[in-house]
Amino acid sequence: MQTHGVVRAINPRRGMVGVWVEEQNGYTIIEMLSSHEVELGDQMTWLDGYTMGSCQYRNITKGWIAEVYVQNHDVNAQNLKQQLLA
Repeated sequence: MQTHGVVRAINPRRGMVGVWVEEQNGYTIIEMLSSHEVELGDQMTWLDGYTMGSCQYRNITKGWIAEVYVQNHDVNAQNLKQQLLA
């Protein structure tokens, strides 16, 4: 089953990205392990909604697939900044 989300927050200094997942009503926090560009509003998809650690994510908007490190799931808006290490 694929999970879909939208990039809603980015900490470019740390390579951390907050992806809003509507069906989970929370953010998935990923760390970019590559130099692929990510922008607010990008549509992302991945195979398993709750995988932690190393995982492949697809940026549908930009057309790339990259290895990322999944830090957390179901993060609420109040904890987003802390999770992005901002």
